[in-house]
Amino acid sequence: MQLRNIFTSPNYYAVCESDRSENWVIFVVVGGIAMYEVIVELTADEVSTFNRDGHLDDLARQIAKNADAFAPRTLKPIDSKDKITFVTHLSPT
Repeated sequence: MQLRNIFTSPNYYAVCESDRSENWVIFVVVGGIAMYEVIVELTADEVSTFNRDGHLDDLARQIAKNADAFAPRTLKPIDSKDKITFVTHLSPT
């Protein structure tokens, strides 16, 4: 999975474009001792909030507290070889 960074927050998340979604996504680092990432497709309202406020801190906190609530919008690896790669330009699919 390729992600192109749009915005990086010091609060352990980034807003990105993805080669696996028409929508922007939020990449959130969650967990305590065992850290892992959750990638959630953004809704039109969430993109509007980002464009208005310049951040999605509240959404990132909600995802970090209860990632399971966002499962229907979460992008999962296709298989064990599917790795997340940050790129400057998305490759055409």
